[in-house]
Amino acid sequence: MKTLSQALLFRGLPEAALRKLASIAQERTLSNGAWLCHEGDDGDAMYVIALGTVRVMRRDTSGKEQEVATLGSGSCFGEMALVLKDEKRAASVVAQEPSTILELSREGLEKLCAEDDRFAHAFYKALARGLASRLQAASGDVAQYRTALLGRR
Repeated sequence: MKTLSQALLFRGLPEAALRKLASIAQERTLSNGAWLCHEGDDGDAMYVIALGTVRVMRRDTSGKEQEVATLGSGSCFGEMALVLKDEKRAASVVAQEPSTILELSREGLEKLCAEDDRFAHAFYKALARGLASRLQAASGDVAQYRTALLGRR
């Protein structure tokens, strides 16, 4: 529960909601260099990094893996698997060092939401805030790259 309460995505969730999340969390241990998921896999869970660091990789147009982000303790990823049911993983994730990951399955989360409307509201509100924050950051990055690109012409 401590790890979940410290995750940026879940900060501010009521203690009862955190307790419910903790009840379905499955701890996974990754050794250095171990792959958690691959781009194109079916997405059926989201993850919270309890301890460690992972690299997020995407294939470029030539098919070569390129690092697009590094995430550390407290970071969440894979949320799109909860929002878009038949969505494939948009990226691969590999441990940069020995890491402990909490897995929250779509099945477990859907069950919790079906049983408790208050939990569902709090969880999806937190998820929406997190996704909106990422979209806002990505939009800023696009604007910055566009300005840099147009400035070179």
